[in-house]
Amino acid sequence: MRLPCLILCCLFIAGCDNSPAPYTLPHGPTPWLAVHPDTESMYAADVQLGGVPGLTWTGDLKAALRWAEEENKLVLVEWTAVTNTKCAVVHRQLFPKAPIRQALRPYILVMLYADVVPNEFYKQPPPKDEGRRDGEANYRLERDTTYTAALPLYAILKPIRQGKGQMLATFEGVLEFDNSANAYVYHEREFLAFLQRRQLNPR
Repeated sequence: MRLPCLILCCLFIAGCDNSPAPYTLPHGPTPWLAVHPDTESMYAADVQLGGVPGLTWTGDLKAALRWAEEENKLVLVEWTAVTNTKCAVVHRQLFPKAPIRQALRPYILVMLYADVVPNEFYKQPPPKDEGRRDGEANYRLERDTTYTAALPLYAILKPIRQGKGQMLATFEGVLEFDNSANAYVYHEREFLAFLQRRQLNPR
């Protein structure tokens, strides 16, 4: 687990004299956003990882921040990759667990692929190499805002205004491979505590 207090206080806490403006996604896919059931949807169907009911994700960070502001919620971002084995294991083994699923539900969930954005995150099939370009943009966003390229990496964002957000905390190391046991070790308790302690009123 990585506690980003020192880094993120300098970079993202509103009101610091030397802090830059809250970041926005510089470039990225134009995918659907999982909208509120009471809102008429103009986006494609929700994507559910591993068939886990109730957990829907978008690849559009800016739209997610706008929606979170309207809904008075926080945004949880996962930086992931199609080619990353750890990410696949987390999606398949950890997210379906009831305590984790319950802790994820209050958030607006955003999944940013740092290699290639899958086609299902687009309303229409993207042009050739668009998914790769968007993945590279997501990678740069992670590197430039968290100073790490760890995968998977989780960040909790508070919406500020018009698609902008303030980063509150990050978490990495949700699992690691134990060579002696030849198996993955999950830091489920720490990850759950990370999710639960930030489920606060964002205003």
